[in-house]
Amino acid sequence: MSAAQRYRTNGTKIFWVLSDQGVVSAGNFFTQLMLARHLGLKQLGVYAILYELTLFLNSMQASTVLFPLIIRGAVADQQRMSRLAGRALVLTLVLVPIVGSGALAVGALIEGISVGLWAMVAMTVFQVQETLRRALIAHVRYRTAVWGDAVSYIGQAVIVAWLASKGMLTLTTAFQAFAVTSALGAIVQLIQVRPQLTSVEEAIVFARKNWSFSRWVLYGNVTSLFTGSLFFWNLAYWHSRELVGVAQGLINVDRLANPLMLAFGSVIVPTVARARERRGLFSAKRLFTASLFAGLIALTLIFLVPMIWPAAVLKVFYPANAQNYLPHTRVLQVLTVFTLLLFVKEMSGSFLNAIEQPKLSFATQLCYTLAMVLIGMPLTARYGLMGMAIGATIAAAMHVALNAWAIRSLEQKHGGISAPPAPPAPSPAAF
Repeated sequence: MSAAQRYRTNGTKIFWVLSDQGVVSAGNFFTQLMLARHLGLKQLGVYAILYELTLFLNSMQASTVLFPLIIRGAVADQQRMSRLAGRALVLTLVLVPIVGSGALAVGALIEGISVGLWAMVAMTVFQVQETLRRALIAHVRYRTAVWGDAVSYIGQAVIVAWLASKGMLTLTTAFQAFAVTSALGAIVQLIQVRPQLTSVEEAIVFARKNWSFSRWVLYGNVTSLFTGSLFFWNLAYWHSRELVGVAQGLINVDRLANPLMLAFGSVIVPTVARARERRGLFSAKRLFTASLFAGLIALTLIFLVPMIWPAAVLKVFYPANAQNYLPHTRVLQVLTVFTLLLFVKEMSGSFLNAIEQPKLSFATQLCYTLAMVLIGMPLTARYGLMGMAIGATIAAAMHVALNAWAIRSLEQKHGGISAPPAPPAPSPAAF
């Protein structure tokens, strides 16, 4: 393949990666924006707590099902991928009573049984669709994945906007919309992936075989309960649910950069795993470093706008209720710095997982969680939103430093991530 052909091929791949992640992020972004514009602050605060909880519960499924699927699937042929996807789907359904009960219980406790039930249904259908989507992404089939993702994510934004225009948008109808569109997207991707469904026993064997490394990802994700849902609970306890709603509205601004963050984040594990398998750890690290700096530069350019003109940005986002957010422009600026650090820490953590060093990734994640609990939560209790933003930023900076140390320690310990030594010069006898 000529250099020109390689550039065209790589350009096409990048286009479809960004297109798919753009669809996912745009759908999520406009959905969150509609909810922030049309729900009251108290309802938005309840939604933020449930949203963070479902992210945590989804991470339980991701660590035990999706992570092994991506790592094994990245180097599998199409036939083996179909079987891996089938095992992953069955295992996802096996986990429903465990992870689904959490969403049901918390939703029913803070808002009522209807909200809890539909939150559970929406989360379950989302996990099914995400499993099929990740099977496509493991083979870098973003061009194929984009159609089901458009049905799911753009569809949910359209339905939520329609509900808002009719005055019918509530927490219950929002979760119903999420469930319906995720189901439709899953049907599209089910046809594309064509998974070979297996027995429950075979799916459990699949999980057991990968438990030696997936468990560390699971342990790391368990800590996210303290950095996500319980972090918002802490704000609600010491201050109010309305202030949690304000936090959600401010965070929506930084979600404008989600297409780039998700594009880099989702592609790093399969591409690094594939590079490591084919060309060794040095090539894997070089690919990671290039991706990290490219993403960081792009995000910095995007975030210059809310950093310099936070009030103007908030007025654009919330033309009818900007008064809820304008007193907190400084908080938005600090949260923007936190988001940049979040990108770096998540990318470096994904790199450690991709090279099958999840124990190191868990150790640094645990330190981040402790910093959030011991620094972030007390600052939140004392200073509200600003304390939350500063505490989270300090914890994220510590996590970035620890991940950098972990990667560097691997270089020094194994020498496998460093550049391969140059071949020795031939002796005169060779001539």
